[in-house]
Formats: sequence, structure tokens, C-alpha cells
Amino acid sequence: MKTSPELVQCLISPLYSAADLKKIIVSLTEKTGAAKTVQDFLCLLVDKKRIHYLADIIESYEDLTNEAFGYAKARVITATPLSNQDQEHIKSSLESITKKKILLSSVIDPQIIGGVIAEVGDKIFDGSVRNQLQKMKETLIYKG
Repeated sequence: MKTSPELVQCLISPLYSAADLKKIIVSLTEKTGAAKTVQDFLCLLVDKKRIHYLADIIESYEDLTNEAFGYAKARVITATPLSNQDQEHIKSSLESITKKKILLSSVIDPQIIGGVIAEVGDKIFDGSVRNQLQKMKETLIYKG
């Protein structure tokens, strides 16, 4: 799905009947060697008109699998690209905090000005310059 937006559009398009979608799914799963269980599940999603939830289902499955094996996804946002050494340091720090093995992804956002924002699950560790400036502004307004 990540490599073929056309396939995703095909699967969620109302132009194709359930029978047509199931033929496509059967053909693709056979060509890729996917398990029959996967094929049956995808066809069930088509039958129940839930195929448009497939990306969410996959993400939830990945999260459950990661949880079962002691992994956590983390997203690090910085103003400029991090060196490999910095990435490893941040990963190590997050592993110490969460007590899980971290699967780290990095995003560049110049709007944070500098510093780092780390997101692990529903926790956000905001060490950005933008956040520090916002806190200074709030302090000055309330004390001024």
C-alpha cells in the first residue's frame, strides 16, 4: 500500500464491485505469496465494506506487535538533520525512559527553530526553542 497509491485508490473506489476487488486481491496475494489467511481477511474487509480502514488496521496491528515484543515507535522532530551519533543518543535516552526498544523516525521542521521534540506514543518531550520562547512569553505576560 505504501508503494502503490494507485492500488489504494482502486481498493477504496466506488467504481469497482466487491467481486472485482476480490479478484484483484486474490491475484495480488497469489503473486506476492501472501498467506491464504491474509487473502481471506482482505476479502472479508471488502465484503463488509471496510477495506478503506486497511491502513488503520495495519497500523494498529504493527502497534500491537511492537507492544508484544517490547518495542515503541518514537518520532523525533528537529530543525536540522541529526547526526547518527545524536540519533543514537536520543534513542538511548528514550529507551531508558520508556524501558522499551525504540524504533526511531526523524522529521525535519524548521519552525521549531532549534532543539528537539520527541514523541513516544501519547507522550511528548518538547525541548524546542519555539517551546522555550513560548514559555518565556507566557511568563513575561503573566508577570508583566
